[in-house]
Order: sequence, then structure tokens, then C-alpha cells
Amino acid sequence: MKRVIGLVGGIGAGKGVITDYLVEEYHASSYRFSDVLKSILEALVLEDTRENLQALGVALRNAFGDNVLVGAIRKSIEKDNCRIVVVDGVRYPAEAEMVKSFFGGILVYVDAPPEVRHKRCLLRGTRGEHGISFEEFMENDCKKTEKNIRELGANADFVLQNDGTIEELHEKVDGIVGGGGQHGKP
Repeated sequence: MKRVIGLVGGIGAGKGVITDYLVEEYHASSYRFSDVLKSILEALVLEDTRENLQALGVALRNAFGDNVLVGAIRKSIEKDNCRIVVVDGVRYPAEAEMVKSFFGGILVYVDAPPEVRHKRCLLRGTRGEHGISFEEFMENDCKKTEKNIRELGANADFVLQNDGTIEELHEKVDGIVGGGGQHGKP
């Protein structure tokens, strides 16, 4: 039986670290809603920046409805034969509902203080964030694509506070995959 784990959290919360860990340690497969957007940006010869990803995501949802990316990811998950499938970057209610629609599907909210998340963005330097100021980071954190995160987190099956070490985060993930974990609400 397949277990679908959806990760929701703000920019720099640690969703990618969790995804990488699940792929490496549990041989999970992974999907990101942003991968669909990146493919479109690449075809349009546009830069893969957070601003472009957010604008494209909003435009597609406005033009084709909130489920436009859900259908693409759902189809891939249904065809996937891995025992664990992780969906990184759940940001909208329709995406969370899709994860939960799979038997045993769970939503995990990953959170960390804004200062910690900002520092992580500076260190990883992806999506045009290598020199982002704290003010710009907080502006990005308030964009339309980020507005549902706290509400989705409040309704998540598990909450991971990621303000410690990577090893501590891995232990929390092990607890969830093994059935235990940091169950509760933010």
C-alpha cells in the first residue's frame, strides 16, 4: 500500500530537507507542484525565480481553476509504484485535499521562525534568493501563493517545528513515517 505524505510550510521551513531525507532513507518518490511550473518557465525561456514561479502559479489557477496543478500531480502519484510518495510544497486547499484523498494520505506542517527561514534562504541561494533582505523575504512570505499555509498547517495531521538540527528533524520525520511523531497543532 502506498503512503502519500504532503508537506506544507513557509519558504525555508525545511520541506526540501524532509523530501530529500525521505527519498534517501525511505526510497520515496517525490513530486513538487513547482516542478510543473518550472517546466513551463523553461519552455518559455524564463528564469526560475520565486517571483516567476509565484506569478505563473497564480496565473494558471486564475485561468484554469485551483485544481489545474492537482490533476497533473494526482495522475503521476496514481502511476507511481513507490511505497512512500512525498508531495513537497502543498499551498492550496485543493492540493491538501488531493493528498488526503489517497488512503493513508497525511499532511505534515513544517514550521520555523521567520528569521531562521530567511537565513536558510540566504544560505541555499536558490530561486534568486541569495541576497534577499529580510524585508523582501517577509514580502514573499505574504504573497498570494503563501497565504493558505498557516490555515493548512492548523489542519495538518502532524506538525514539525524545525528550529533545531537536521538530525533532530530527521528523528521527527522517522517518528511520523514509523507511526509516532510530533502529532498536534501549531
